Amino acid sequence: MNFNFLLLIFELLALNSLLLAIHRLSPRYGIISIVGISAALVGMMRFASAISVYVTVTPDLRITYASGLFIPTILLVVLVLYVVEGIIPARAAIVTIIGVDLLSFLVFLSLWLHTLIPGGGLRADREVTALLVNPSLRTVLASSVAFGIDLIGIGILFQALVNHLPRLPLWAKSGLTLTVILAINNVVFWALASESVDEFVAFTPGSVLSSLISALLLTPVLAVYLGHIAPRLPHFRGLERRPTFALLFGSYGQIERRLTRAETALRDLMAKYIAEVDDERTRANRLRDFINELVHDMRNPLAGINLRIQILGRTGDNPEQRQRQLEAVQLQLKHLSTMVDTVVDIVRLEQAPHSREGADLVEFLSEVFAATHVNGEAKGLLMTLTLPEQALTVPMDRVTLARAVINLMDNAIRYTETGTVALAGYRDGDCAAITVADTGIGIAPDEVAHIYKRHFRSPQAVRETNEGLGLGLAIVKRVVEEHNGSISVTSQKTPSSGTRFTITLPCA
Repeated sequence: MNFNFLLLIFELLALNSLLLAIHRLSPRYGIISIVGISAALVGMMRFASAISVYVTVTPDLRITYASGLFIPTILLVVLVLYVVEGIIPARAAIVTIIGVDLLSFLVFLSLWLHTLIPGGGLRADREVTALLVNPSLRTVLASSVAFGIDLIGIGILFQALVNHLPRLPLWAKSGLTLTVILAINNVVFWALASESVDEFVAFTPGSVLSSLISALLLTPVLAVYLGHIAPRLPHFRGLERRPTFALLFGSYGQIERRLTRAETALRDLMAKYIAEVDDERTRANRLRDFINELVHDMRNPLAGINLRIQILGRTGDNPEQRQRQLEAVQLQLKHLSTMVDTVVDIVRLEQAPHSREGADLVEFLSEVFAATHVNGEAKGLLMTLTLPEQALTVPMDRVTLARAVINLMDNAIRYTETGTVALAGYRDGDCAAITVADTGIGIAPDEVAHIYKRHFRSPQAVRETNEGLGLGLAIVKRVVEEHNGSISVTSQKTPSSGTRFTITLPCA
């Protein structure tokens, strides 16, 4: 039995199991410990390579201690860091390992030079070849180049398998990656170190076979760790889809993508801010224009009130004339009060959006009806209220929505001489509907498209009464839209057909 080979197998499995156990503790202690140990293994590898210890497997196959133990272990650590931790920790480990490898090479080169320069030598008159069996620059460089290619290539090959063979299990991807990289290491080394084709052909197959043995021994250990232990780590990355060459360029690409996303987010934020500023400017301009128009319109009732007061001063003791002038003043004050209420409504609507809370539609309509039915009944109209059979909760700003519905009720009362004004609420699918119907003068078909425009009053409405500014329905439509609802109207210019307005609002 080949106890030397069995000892090498035990050392390989024990060393890799120890390093994986240390990595398992990385959430507590960080990855600096496993990276430091891997860097120390590089120095040991260079020492083992210098003294050229080997293990005989068969009479025709030898495994060097460095390539059979240290190289597979270091590559396994880099692969685990890439799979579990991600690009940046793996890259940091690679840079550290390559740095230590170069430093080790420089130290051995310095020792060799000291033995060649007069005044230096080895203790006990040992030959330099006892320490450096093959100190040729070609061999050392070949070893460093092959090792560097392995360190970088292991992450690239694994990522290529992840991207192009998604159905292959994680343990198979990692085992195949380790096997191929170890084989590449030996092929590259002998391609650079061999002085002839015959030498390359003679040594490469055995080296590749020895690397396959190491890979086959480590694959079960890697499969258990990556398949059952590492996924429980809080920072486990696993089979993330990254660019194939992410290990070389990933962080720079990530930085570029993050900068691009940040730039896009900043542009979106600026566009939103500019839109909000433009919206506020539009609101302010609209409010300013409206106030200018309203101030102009207020001059008429104020002038009328001033005139009536002057007349009152000259009426003397004529009670009938004084009463007539007082009634005229009250009418003008009522008109002026309507204008002020309209200003309040417009200003409230032009402010920032108001908070909406769920309100019971039954309670809301009852309050609106209580505020309006007295005026209709005083005019001799039949006022009716129909409430929904089931409770309906509607998100609303009670003040603005109540003003809108009251506006519709006031219009219905104003333009209905005889008959009925009806307020009703009901469920309409997933929405709530509010209707205000009357038997008044109606709206001509060619006027329906204009009724929501500011200051629009139909000729028929003007003939009926001078009250109103033509702003009520514009305000109603704006309020309904602020509540994510819609408003529609049906009307016919026939006797007693009247008008029906329907407001549809989403339920809570």
